[in-house]
Amino acid sequence: MLVLDTIASLPELLEIERLKRSKSQYKSLVEASASLIWACDENFTLSFASRRAARDIYGYETRELLGQSAEILLPDDVEQPAVRRAFEGLREGRPIRDLEAVHVRQDGRTVIVSISAVPLRIRADASPALSA
Repeated sequence: MLVLDTIASLPELLEIERLKRSKSQYKSLVEASASLIWACDENFTLSFASRRAARDIYGYETRELLGQSAEILLPDDVEQPAVRRAFEGLREGRPIRDLEAVHVRQDGRTVIVSISAVPLRIRADASPALSA
């Protein structure tokens, strides 16, 4: 039987603690924001949505949005070619700044939102990060 024990040095332990505090603070800021902060993959499948905004803006619980296409927020009866072009540009690496779009809430009512988004590329060897 082989037992390995990894002991971190004091600077490593301090850095780990600093990162934990930073992550906790970041999460608190995101959750307190009234803006919808979300992350999705290249297919626009939602992998993160801020809890407060998902509920307040769209009437969804976060768990109901995760794994869904971001298109769940686009009404079927409203043509929005500029929005579709902007999201294709996002896929190609171009940011979106202050784009007005019509979105649909879970209850079917529409809301006008202003979208700003940037593509985040995460290295394969890096830990996943939240994008906003």
